[in-house]
Amino acid sequence: MKRILFIPYTMTNGGGAERLLASYANSIDSTKYSVCIQEIERFTVKKEFLNPDVKLKRIPFYSCKKSIFFPMRICNHYFLFKNPAVLKSVFNLDGFDHVVSWNYQLPSFMLPAFKKSYKIAWFHGDIYDLELTEKNKSANKDLEKNNKLQKDAWSCADSIVTISQNSYKSLEKVFPDFLSKTFIINDGVSFKTIKEKSGENTNLILDKNYKHLVCAGRIDKNKNFELAIRALHEIRKTRDDIKLVIIGTGELENDYKQLCLELNVTDHVLFVGYLENPFPLIKQCNVFCLTSYSEGFSMVILEAMSLGIPFVTTKVSGASEELYNNGKCGVISDWTVEDYSQKILKLIDDKPFYDSLKKNCLEHCEHYTVEKALDKLYEIMEKSAYEKNGKTERKLFNTIAHKISYFLFALFGINFSYFKKTKKLILYVFLYVLSLCLLPLKAVYILVYMILAGK
Repeated sequence: MKRILFIPYTMTNGGGAERLLASYANSIDSTKYSVCIQEIERFTVKKEFLNPDVKLKRIPFYSCKKSIFFPMRICNHYFLFKNPAVLKSVFNLDGFDHVVSWNYQLPSFMLPAFKKSYKIAWFHGDIYDLELTEKNKSANKDLEKNNKLQKDAWSCADSIVTISQNSYKSLEKVFPDFLSKTFIINDGVSFKTIKEKSGENTNLILDKNYKHLVCAGRIDKNKNFELAIRALHEIRKTRDDIKLVIIGTGELENDYKQLCLELNVTDHVLFVGYLENPFPLIKQCNVFCLTSYSEGFSMVILEAMSLGIPFVTTKVSGASEELYNNGKCGVISDWTVEDYSQKILKLIDDKPFYDSLKKNCLEHCEHYTVEKALDKLYEIMEKSAYEKNGKTERKLFNTIAHKISYFLFALFGINFSYFKKTKKLILYVFLYVLSLCLLPLKAVYILVYMILAGK
């Protein structure tokens, strides 16, 4: 049986990437593959449901909670950037045939540690933010460093997977040398699960005398729900039969509630917070509103389509390309209130047009199933020219030797091979002496972490 390790940033923050990974992990053929997931950071918003045969490692690299282990967060962050092989050893991540980093930047920085595994770098949006332009440089002082880190990480990848044409184009713009090993796998959804969940009971029953718009996601600047609120205000200048439902929480929630007060639309905007199962509520709505400045593939649009809900979207990846389906499943707006409100009214007022979109949504979403996405993943993995050297990696002595080696590295804080590459001998001697002084404190933290991570 082949072993697959997924490394996402998190599985516990209620996001679309986490939901997608859980769906894939639960659907992977358990007779051929065993699946393990190692989080970079753990949150407390939502722990995605995973089948019993999918293992989520008990200890993340980081924890969002402040605790006695906070210094280890700093230590692990350092290793992630400088020597991820230390984390690989301490967290018992040996012996995997395939390693999949579940986004760019932090998750992908682990790839160089897995020299004997087939490495897949998966990313879920565009990477224009890494392009070395003057505009980006002025907005991000660490741009050149982040660009180099990403390039080094993906140089170690055997394959790169992205989720949409726009994401592919961004790679072509920023790192064109990687195109020869890049594949597009559109996000897939388990429509059977969504249909079952949409039939569950809910206390949130919408008034059928109104048409309902719905937004869902984290209430932050990128999701831009302000556009939907202002579009509703614009619509209410001529009619009063439309309401807006906002599903989610986030740092701008109170700001948006204040905006509703200022625009006098409070009675027509319903903030329902985060919902473990939003589908019974989405099913009651008429139009899904995507107002984001950027998206990967927009899982939430695909999920709404599976319930027969047409959409209005801004010009973002996935939704305005593949899912838009040449205008057969939704309409595209720019980011102005006037255009967005007009596109909403176009859907609501033209019943034949709306009905055709609804029908097309149900048909078109069948192209984006979990099964089809996984078939493409299997194909990539089966092309691997690498074979797991299980007899070597799983020998007890070899595992212990690795741990002792990296344990000493972590304690002293110095990679002794650096002496061969640099003339800064005095600096490293100083750091060596300093690390010796901190030895007892570091030893306690690392030993405890090694014990917990090994469980």
